Parts: sequence; C-alpha cells; structure tokens
Amino acid sequence: MKRFFLLLTVLCLLACVPTPETEAVIVKTDSHKPQEAAQSLADSSDACRATYDEGGVMVRFDAVPEIPKTEHIASYALHAAGFSDEQLAAFVRAFFGDGPVYEPGEPTKEEIYPELLAALELLEQVKANPGAYEAGADAYRADAEELQRAYNAAPEADELIPKAVAFARNENSGAFGCRGDGGRDAMATLTVFSEGKEDQSLMRYRNPSRYVPESYAKSVSSGLTLNAQNVDQAEAIRIASDLAKALCGDTLRYAGCERGARVSDATGWYEQDPDETPLLVFFTRVVDGMQVGFSAQPSASGTEDQNFADALRYERLIVGVDSRGVCFAEWQAPVTVGEPLCENCAILSADAACERAASYLRFLYPASGAIDASNSEGQAASLDALNRGSVRSSEIEITRIALGWMQVRTGANALESKLIPVWDFCGTVMRTYENGESVTTGGESVCLLTLDAETGARIDRALGY
Repeated sequence: MKRFFLLLTVLCLLACVPTPETEAVIVKTDSHKPQEAAQSLADSSDACRATYDEGGVMVRFDAVPEIPKTEHIASYALHAAGFSDEQLAAFVRAFFGDGPVYEPGEPTKEEIYPELLAALELLEQVKANPGAYEAGADAYRADAEELQRAYNAAPEADELIPKAVAFARNENSGAFGCRGDGGRDAMATLTVFSEGKEDQSLMRYRNPSRYVPESYAKSVSSGLTLNAQNVDQAEAIRIASDLAKALCGDTLRYAGCERGARVSDATGWYEQDPDETPLLVFFTRVVDGMQVGFSAQPSASGTEDQNFADALRYERLIVGVDSRGVCFAEWQAPVTVGEPLCENCAILSADAACERAASYLRFLYPASGAIDASNSEGQAASLDALNRGSVRSSEIEITRIALGWMQVRTGANALESKLIPVWDFCGTVMRTYENGESVTTGGESVCLLTLDAETGARIDRALGY
C-alpha cells in the first residue's frame, strides 16, 4: 500500500513539471523518426557572427543565414531527363524567332560581309598611319585578302536549305544543331543533345564571335583583368530571366550572377576579353520553396588519378548577356524529381553548422610549411605563386551562409542522383605568404565549403558526395 501511494506521489509531481518547448530544427540523432518542421529557423533573422583563430588561420563569420520558409525539408531522388521535340521547338523559337533555321556549315556571303568590311576599313587606317600599328600593312592586307576569298566562295543566303526542327530518330544520333536566319545572330548556333547513349542531355546556344563561356569564379589567375562590363546588371538579369521563362517556365529560377571570363583554347589559361566582359546569370531548380545552391563547379567526377565513377553534371541553366543581348546559354543535365527519400529531414542549426564549418575551413585552407600549389576550387599554382614560399597565415571571411539543396551522386551511375539539404558557406580567402605577399581569392558566388545539413559532414563538390 505504501508503495502504491509513493508511486502516485511521483506521478503527481511529474505532471506538475512544465513540458519544454520542442526545438523545431534539431541536430540529427540515431533515430529516424520525422522531426518537427523547419519553420522556426526560417523565421530567424539572427546574424551568425563569430571568429575562430587557431594555428595561423582566422575564420570569421559575418552573415545572416538564408533560410527558406518551408513547412518541411525533405530529400528526393533525381533521374536524368531528356529533351522532347516540343522543348526543342521552344528552344529554336526563343533564340531564332519564327524564321527558318539551317544546319551549321560554311558561312554565307551575308554572314562574312561585316567582318570583311571591318578588315578593309582597318587596312585603310594602317595605310594612312602605318607608324601607329606594330604589325606592317602586309599582315593586315593578308587578313583582308583571306576574308575576300572566303566571301567570294561563300554561298548566298537563299541557297541554304532550311532544317526541320526535330531530333534525328536513330540510335547513333541524339543531337540537333542549327543556326539562325542570315543577318540575325547569323554566326550563332544551337546544339541540343537529347536522351540517348549514356550521355546526359545538354542544350547550348553560343555565338563564338562574341563570347567564350567561362565562370570568373573559377579564375586561376589572381592578376586577371577584365574589360568594361557594358551591360547593366539589373537589365542583364531581366533579359536572362525572360529567356529562362521561355525555355523552362518556373522549373529553374534565378540563383545569382557574376562576370564572365575568357579562356584560351590553346593554353587553358584565363585571358582578357578582347571586346567586353559579359555577365553570367545562373538559374537552378527550386523544390518545395528551397533552391539548389549555385556553384561554379560544373560537374563532379572521380579523383584526379582514377575516375571511379561517371562524371555527375550538376543541373543548371547559364545565360551570358552582353550589351547586344544573349550571347550564350547552356542548360545542362536536366532532371526530373522523383519520390521523397526522407519526408522531413532533421537539420543542423545555423550556429551548429558554423561551428562545424570553422574546423573544416581551417583544415582546407591551412597555414603550413607546404607550398600551396592548388586546391579544389581550381586556383592553380603559377611560377609566381611557387616563388612566394609557403603560406604564413590565412584569413577566411564567410559573407554568405545559405540553406539549400545540393545534387549528390547515389552511386557510380551519373544518371541517378538525389537532392539533399546542405549548408553552403561562401566568401573569400586571403593567404599571406612567406615573402609578405597577400593573395585574396573567392567571392560571394564562390562556395568555400558545403556541409550535409543533416549530419554536418563535408561534401566535396568536385566528387559529388
């Protein structure tokens, strides 16, 4: 009887203890039970401000985390998708209008004439003032004569045979290429690789006379200088967004923009644009109100020594815009979103993610006696960099923290992947070398670190897991 009254007393006391409020976003435990929604994190506007200084490496966080307002954060299976004839027709209309299109081939007289006219005008300027030009008049005369011969041999525009807007239906070809009507982006071409073989699909529009597409965020030369940007950023985003709407509706949405850069086909090194520097506008997929994070990393492969898996190309649409309009567009590796793999993922808080990130960043960008030859962000060593000596100290400034999706591989097959929630940390790294020189790399569009938002484990974008 005494034992019964004792038990009753304990139960009464427990009933009087207030129940603690459940944390809406919590660190993942061993339990797979679905957690509460992430709404409390989405409502938070507290900035993450902290500094970690150890071993010659200072990591500073100063950003308000970007957190989507969503009821649940899930993870999804992804499947590689192809383009349909209907999409192909939409691509052609978006880039070339409703006029005829033609198979890529030799340029017509109408297409060569502007270049020939410019060469003849330049030759006359050289003749009038030869001392102002390093190369002699003979070199400019040879260029003009070569263009004149090409013009004489070129067909008239009305001799071209219009091309049907449809994919070739055979097992050896999944590609469609065309060029626009003469006189309207005449040298531009559209190439579309649809579903077939083991390649992932690709849509690419480019005008080689105006732009070679590369991301400045991947620049390997800290001393690279870019020409003037002749297009307003807001206008470039508007032009690119209108094109994205025509190409894919609301499937992909604006994710960010940055300046482009040109790469030499001969050396692979970045070089100054001869004309103007275009803006690159990026679009990524949005699922459940949360967006795939933008990264300059275009694909994930195996190690440098051995590719143990097929390259996983990250789905994204890039639109290059200069003062004359769209000069480049690429929609690579489209996917379809499959079944949820986890209905409601448990997410690391922003503070916990930052604390975890500080340890990884100190490891990735160390101050040590080893010469900093290269890293996964594509910052390759030059002879000058080797001459600087080892890294004496590093200062890492994190200016953007975002909770979003990342496409990661599920195995060796690149056609199957998944979307998982991740924390992205973007910013700059300033390395000071033994010779006293300091070099800063990175930027707001450069992801220095990506963490699995559930486990806090680092994800290598170059490997895709």
